Order: sequence, then structure tokens, then C-alpha cells
Amino acid sequence: MGFSLKIEYVALILNSVLFFFYYEKNMQLNFKKKCFIACMVLSIVSILVNIASVVFLGKLSDDWMVFLNSAYYVFIMLNASVIAFFLFTLMFEHAPKRSCSRIAYGIIGFWLSVVVVLTMANLWTGCLFTVKGGIYTRGYLNSVGYAGVGVELFLLVACFFRNRKYINTSLKKLVKILPVAVAILIVIQMLNRNIMMNGMISAMANEILFIIRQSSLLEQDAMTGLGNRTAFIGDLTRRIARAEHFQYISINLWEFMAVNREFGHSGGNEFIYYIGKYLQETFEEGRAYRIGGVEFALLMPYLSDSYARNCREELYGRFRRDWEIPEGTHAIKATICDVFYRGGMLEVAQLVEQMEYVQAMMRPTGDTMMLHFDEEIGQQIERRKYVISCIKDAIEKESFLVYYQPIYCWHDQEFCSAEALLRLKDRNGKMISPGEFIPLAEEAGLIDQVSWIVLEKICAFLKNHQKLNFKVVSINVSMQQLLEYDFVEKVERCLARYGIAPGQ
Repeated sequence: MGFSLKIEYVALILNSVLFFFYYEKNMQLNFKKKCFIACMVLSIVSILVNIASVVFLGKLSDDWMVFLNSAYYVFIMLNASVIAFFLFTLMFEHAPKRSCSRIAYGIIGFWLSVVVVLTMANLWTGCLFTVKGGIYTRGYLNSVGYAGVGVELFLLVACFFRNRKYINTSLKKLVKILPVAVAILIVIQMLNRNIMMNGMISAMANEILFIIRQSSLLEQDAMTGLGNRTAFIGDLTRRIARAEHFQYISINLWEFMAVNREFGHSGGNEFIYYIGKYLQETFEEGRAYRIGGVEFALLMPYLSDSYARNCREELYGRFRRDWEIPEGTHAIKATICDVFYRGGMLEVAQLVEQMEYVQAMMRPTGDTMMLHFDEEIGQQIERRKYVISCIKDAIEKESFLVYYQPIYCWHDQEFCSAEALLRLKDRNGKMISPGEFIPLAEEAGLIDQVSWIVLEKICAFLKNHQKLNFKVVSINVSMQQLLEYDFVEKVERCLARYGIAPGQ
């Protein structure tokens, strides 16, 4: 019987390119990466053994050909079993019930054992194949490997439907594509027995695994399967460009370190995963994202105020209940806030800024909190931006005002010292309260520049008003200044420029 190896050569090239593209010398190998690399390596080895068993047929002794073909049977089934094991591992990663996984792994091990036993028995029975006089003949159990692959595919589909609510989106796509594609190739192989296609079947499985993994990584959070920050910004941009009406909900978990301390980081990751699955399954009309370590976002269609309020309240109610993983339960608190977009000239950065401001307003108080972005909060954000711009203008023009509150010395019967008080006017000449602009200067990282300008003004004042005979003028120093390595030297240089004694 003549065999065509053309497709096997193509499969060998595909697997080799995939392996060298994926594998890096110093890459960090976790369990998933090791499984995927094992799938590719076994595919390459099984194809090479298959090619050798065909090329050397009639050129080597019958004993050597029996050895090569026996090795091929074991390698190709081992390859199929490792691919199936990898798929089941991904599928059961977050499933709470492990009985289905034990059945799946048991069946994989069973079929692999059957092939090994049949391969050994084939030496005496010829049930799989025989090689006599350089002629290869299939045995009556030659297709048992295909039967094993068929059972694994059936089991994959069955377990998928049983555990589909725990499976992420990218794996759902894979399970929908892979069994059908493999089944079609097996049927083609069975109808064309002289064409070697087993390597192409494994190559196609590896290609689909690789494509699904790579494409999902671009805009998908690896842990939860939700969209990542890139996907979130992209979707937000498209919705605004289309002038869609939607609800943007932000969920920030807090005090999550307590979860990691109790359950370890792996347990913490499980909680993150289940929170992500809850968001994905509960709010199917929209899309959920994990945009940070403990930050999630939801983009929901805006249908009505009552619909949007129900979405908020559903989240609020859920985070007031404990979360459960197989290792135990824990209360996870969150700050939840939302904003409506009903069209307009608002940009993505502005919308995200609004939500970040609202989240910053919500200081954790010991329980889950909820806040809706309304017109009043919008005015606060605009006021904040305006005051920060006034601070920047004052820094550029050095237009801060310093008032001096004199301190009367009863013993000397005169004003002997003063406290420097920083003041700022807005663009209309109205005073901005220090209680408003100083915290904003600290928050915006501008307080350091402001403080050095104030020191210059005070030194100039003391030099120009020596007749006041102030012994001391007290001045506030920012934390940022104190953290500078040359703080003392900068103060000394400023005093020296104006001839001011350090004691003043």
C-alpha cells in the first residue's frame, strides 16, 4: 500500500514554525505553557516518526518497521491525550465540581492505556498492523485510535455544556470550533486511507489553541476572561463615536489584601475570577471588563433611569453578601459608582476622569458604598479643574499672595513675629479658600513648586521690611519638600540670596 506524506510535511512545517514562534529561551514556564509546549513537541515527534515509518518501509527490516510503527501509535495517541488533557484543564480551571474532571482524565488515561496494551499485543496478534516483506497491512483494530479521539471529543462537548457557565469566552469559541474541525478531518482520513493526515489533525488543533490564546490575550484579561483596559477604552470610544446612550459602572474592590492573607494569592485570584464571572453572566446585555488589579467596569445600554438604577442596586446587593470559592467564603466590599452618557461632546478621557473623581470621593467606611454621578458632582469636577488651572497660572506668574498674621509679644509690648498665610485669587479676582486650593495642589503634585515660591516671597518681604523687626516668620513646609534630598541646601541658598538669618 502506498502512502502520501505531502500533508504530513505541511503539518510538520506548521508545528515547527508554531513551536519556534511560541517558545523563548528564557520564558517563564507555568503549567499552561508547559502543556501547550508538550502538545507541540509531541506533534512534531509523532509526525517525524510517521514520516520515518513510511520513508523506510521496504528499506529497513520488518522488525525495525514494526518498532517504528509501534512508536508512532504510542506517540500519536499520547499527543491526542495531552491535547485533550490541556483542553480539559482549561475547562475545569474554575469549575467548583471536580467529578466531571475526574471522569474526563480517567477516560483519557484509559484510552491511552488501551493503545499501549494493543501496541504490545500487536507484536503477537497483528491486531493493529503487520509488516511482512516490506508491506504494511492494517489490522482489524487499526482505527481504535480514532475511536479514542472521538470519545474524547464527545466528552469535551458534554463537559462543556455541563460547565459552560464557568468557561471564559475564548475557550467557548475553541470548543465550538475544534471538535467539528477534528471530526471533519477524521472522516476525510477514514475515506482516504492512503493519505496521512494525523499530523495535520494535531497541527490544526495546536494552531487553533495558539490563535485563540493569542487573540484573546490582546483585549482580554487572562485571569477572568473579561475584556481588559484596552478593550474597555476601545468599546467606550466606539460607543461615544456612535452617540450611543449607555451606563458606565465602575466597581473598585477595597481591603482585598485581607483576602490574600487568608486564602493566599491563588485563593484571591479565584475570588477575582468568580466576581468577573458574576459580572459577565448577570449583565449579559452589556459587557464587563477588568481594567486593573481590583478594578472592574461595566458598559450597559441605557434603557431608562429605573433600568439603570436596578443595575446599580443589583451590584450593591451582591457585594453586601459573602463570596464563595471551594476553599471558603469571604465578604468583599466595593465602591460602586455609575454615570449616564446620553450623547454630547464628552470625550473618553473626560468620562474616565469623571469616574475616577467619583471613586476618589468615596472613601471606604467599612461597608460597600454606592454613588451616582449627577450634575452636582459634575460641577465639582469642573470646579476642581478650574482651581488647578488657577494654581498653575499662579505658579507660572508667581502671583500667589502671602499675608502675614502678626503675633504680639506681651513681654516686649510689640509685634515680634508673624505667620505666613498663603492666598490665591482666581481669574476674576475672587479669593479661593486655602482649604480648597492647597489640597488640590497636593493632589495634583504642584505643592512643591508652590512652597518654594512662597519661601522666596517671604525672604524678599523680610529683606524689604527690616524695620518691622520680626524675630521669626513661621512658614508651612510641604511633605514633598521634606522628602527632597537637597532640601536643606535649597533653603540655605534662598536665605543667602536675600541675606536672611536662618533663625528668622
